[in-house]
Amino acid sequence: MTKINSIYQNYKFLKQILFPKSMLGRYGKQVHLSMLSARFLKPPIAACKIRAVNSRKLPPIDNCNAFESAEELKRIFDDQSLPPNISLIHRSKSFGYDDIPFPSELNEDFIKIFQYKCDICLSAIEVKTNNLSNNEFFQAKTKALNDIYQILQNTEISEQFQVQHVDKLFAIVTANITRALKLDSNSYQNFDDQIMTPDPFFMHLNIVYQIYMLIIENRSWQKFYPPKFYRKVIFCSNSPDSRERDLVVQSLVHSYINLVNIRSDIMKDAFKTIYDYVCGYASPFCVNPMLNFLSRIFNASNKFPIECQTLCIENIIPLLQTYHLSWFIKSLRRVFTQMLQANNSISSIILKNLIVHWPICSQNKQPIFLSLIKDVLEVISEAEFNVYSNALFRIYRDCAMSLSSKVAEESFKVWQNKKFIALVKKSNIDLIESTFVPIKTTSKSHWCITTQDAAKNVVNVMNSIDQNACEIASYDTQNQSISLHKTHSSWIMIANTAASFYEVDLANLVNKIDKAFPIKKTVMFEQPLKIQMNSLPSLKPKSRLRRHSLFY
Repeated sequence: MTKINSIYQNYKFLKQILFPKSMLGRYGKQVHLSMLSARFLKPPIAACKIRAVNSRKLPPIDNCNAFESAEELKRIFDDQSLPPNISLIHRSKSFGYDDIPFPSELNEDFIKIFQYKCDICLSAIEVKTNNLSNNEFFQAKTKALNDIYQILQNTEISEQFQVQHVDKLFAIVTANITRALKLDSNSYQNFDDQIMTPDPFFMHLNIVYQIYMLIIENRSWQKFYPPKFYRKVIFCSNSPDSRERDLVVQSLVHSYINLVNIRSDIMKDAFKTIYDYVCGYASPFCVNPMLNFLSRIFNASNKFPIECQTLCIENIIPLLQTYHLSWFIKSLRRVFTQMLQANNSISSIILKNLIVHWPICSQNKQPIFLSLIKDVLEVISEAEFNVYSNALFRIYRDCAMSLSSKVAEESFKVWQNKKFIALVKKSNIDLIESTFVPIKTTSKSHWCITTQDAAKNVVNVMNSIDQNACEIASYDTQNQSISLHKTHSSWIMIANTAASFYEVDLANLVNKIDKAFPIKKTVMFEQPLKIQMNSLPSLKPKSRLRRHSLFY
């Protein structure tokens, strides 16, 4: 008590050295007394330097003592008389607590110091000051995180100790994994402008992700993995800092690869969470890391759940109608290629979604879909091809008649695939008959010479597959064109006759034409005769046309 009284007598002098005014309040006296009394306790478990909150240092004292044990440390940290705005970080820096090394043995003191280090890492939730972006604050937290990381890397620590504290470690990662750099509402619009996180913040994030990966790699902890933890990790995937996005992808890949065979239920929920996030935001910041995540997953694991693959296809292909970026197309094609190599049965799901989401009104995106369809047809089975063949050849027929040279030429590339040619030979002949005439017409009348040459090559390939079917299609088309020409001439004769003569039996003439050319009538021929003739009054005076019985 004598030492405490002597310190209290010089309180006005000491408080100006140790503590700035911003740290004082109605509880100021209790704060200083409890903190200063700790300097004159019994010998410490480890030497430490005493530092003030404002980094000012006291003159050297011969009998400068720190803490006797973790019990005294607990008493100071649990002191309820301290104001709430004095966080664990500030208290630990005041005593030089972040410089205390851990004991070499796994004893009670070790466990208590470890717990208090964890409390420091969790103190970000408790801090209520306005200076959260202070570099000194994050450096102190990074120091505590680094100490915990070094403990986890120590192989001498028992596995039981790690399992006992796994909940607290997950809480540390969850509390610190949220990025320090806040994004504004317009951050998604400028993807090319990389916003780099300041170095102190990034060092803090980096050590958090290292702890997370260390937890995931420990098989004894995998059964304690919290299912909702993915939401915290995915939240950082739309960061404008490319380094942080890489950390997100690495952590997702590590966790997925290590847990997919053990906690498949969690992995399915996690995958669904990922794609709900991707499709909800539809931002390049999050889509690109997710595609990289998928690519690395397929490279590392062949036991990817079929439900997750289906979910991936159904959510990613519609994004093709939104994005025009080349990197997205390349990443998507790489992912689909890996999916097909891992499991050929997924080809029918990909082909179905490509046909369903076919961009009818966008000629810029049709070559992309055609290229993906061509990749799928290289591995698809005969039974799956027959299911979608009619819809597929309707697409090829429309693309062959497209005015866009890129669309037409991309649709012709599939005929260079031997697997596709073999499937066409085994399928129905109607497929060739439905597409041969448009391709042949393109080879003669398209405005682009390169497209004409490509169409001629396809015509030769189709003749080699089934020449008889091609001749039948050409003959039917030729007869139909001749019939249409004659019918058109006949209708011109009817119009001229109606305009020149007054007593011609037009109904009898129309019946003769129908019997002579029994073909399917077009929209123009299906209109009633009276409506067709009502368009002629402008040719002759009204008095002459009224004499005919058809106009009464």
